[in-house]
Amino acid sequence: MLIQSFDRIAIPVFVLDKEHRIVFWNKAIEAMSGLSSACMIGTRDQWRCFYASPRYCMADLMLLEDPISHLETLYAGRYRKSDLIENAVEASDYFPEIGGGRWLSFTAAALYDAQGEVCGAIETLVDISEQKRFEQMLQEREQHFRELSITDSLTGLYNVRHLHEQLRRELARAVRHPQGLSLCMLDLDYFKQINDRYGHLLGDRVLEMFAGVVRTSLREADLAFRFGGEEFLLLLPDTSAAEAFLVAERIRQTLELNTALSAILEGSVEDSVADLEQGLNMPLPRVTVSCGITEYRPGDNEKTLIQRADQALYQAKGAGRNRTLIG
Repeated sequence: MLIQSFDRIAIPVFVLDKEHRIVFWNKAIEAMSGLSSACMIGTRDQWRCFYASPRYCMADLMLLEDPISHLETLYAGRYRKSDLIENAVEASDYFPEIGGGRWLSFTAAALYDAQGEVCGAIETLVDISEQKRFEQMLQEREQHFRELSITDSLTGLYNVRHLHEQLRRELARAVRHPQGLSLCMLDLDYFKQINDRYGHLLGDRVLEMFAGVVRTSLREADLAFRFGGEEFLLLLPDTSAAEAFLVAERIRQTLELNTALSAILEGSVEDSVADLEQGLNMPLPRVTVSCGITEYRPGDNEKTLIQRADQALYQAKGAGRNRTLIG
């Protein structure tokens, strides 16, 4: 009578005997699975509700000699003891076979006869798909705001705040595992003249396109940051200065040959009010970049590493710009 009363509740429930045969399959689980009690009772087909091929459900595990070891095998790190039901365990999982895919929370417990012997097992199910979707939405929103907080709004590269976070982390790692760590500082040549001649809107477009060149030139582990204005920093883990030189040169040469950037400036000449009013006839500046590189040395901190990269950049500028130097 107690088991039959489960037929009137909205929670999906099924009960197994000690031979793993279904002895009860309520209306709620019929509705969820599309499998009627008439075709399920007396069978060992409980897996059909959840899986594409035969395997134990959690209720089946409660009937085995050592259920905990089997739980560890199938639900390692994903199951826990129930806070509400004595000797019950619970877990959650995604089931693509149910209703186009659903998240279910399930609780299972052994059933005992008057002599205290296991005579069966019961499992209850709760559809938590909406809860999971809400959690996923919150996670995505948190990630979105996290990205906004560490990203430069114009270029889409990381900002200075994130630079200091990552640089501290990589310096600590370099102390523990000396595998090479390089820093590259980049500065767009004559960018002030570009801004003065064509205006800040066009200057911003140049910065955006340069950021695109940087992104496509980096390796998977490399990180790029906008350091301020037209200055950028590359953090290159597990990279020697010689290897960093190749990365910087790839960026420099790609920029030097980038016709899209030149087209931006050429296309703006006719619309440059300042040029028209003053009758200026200046040659178009090339969009190039100077790069200064340094490698981690024992005892370095954030300040010394950045200062050395900045000094190498200063030397590259002094040597004629549009070049890469190691400091």
